[in-house]
Amino acid sequence: MRLVARYQSTHTYARTFTPRLIAERIDTIEHGSFVDAVEIRTFEDGFDRWWQRREDPLGLDVELITDAEVRSAVRTCEDLIAEAIGVSHEAYTGDAQILVVRCSYLAFEILSAWLREEPMSAKHVTDAANFAKVLQSYYDSFDQPNQ
Repeated sequence: MRLVARYQSTHTYARTFTPRLIAERIDTIEHGSFVDAVEIRTFEDGFDRWWQRREDPLGLDVELITDAEVRSAVRTCEDLIAEAIGVSHEAYTGDAQILVVRCSYLAFEILSAWLREEPMSAKHVTDAANFAKVLQSYYDSFDQPNQ
């Protein structure tokens, strides 16, 4: 299942992140296209680039999960991973890297249990509910006037 592979690779990236140089294509009107070395110093610098390069439209895969509770939990993890940088600044006490590690692991564990036709454990239900609250808090922060 592509979702399992996504969460495995996301978890590995977040756990093993190290600063590095990457080649990035830059398009300009004056000089055309060229490749430049970009230094990725922090997880926050690199994660959005990494996620966007690997992000396949897997929304349909999530919707094909037959168990509503599992589908909702995986959707929450997917949304939190996609918004990890912003969430870590607005609604989460840890940093983005820890959030991605925890969310990708939870999504992987939930999907693994579902594929074995096992119900979600009480711990997984609790963790998913807590992540849903963090995500909702992040979305609610957009409705708050700047102070």
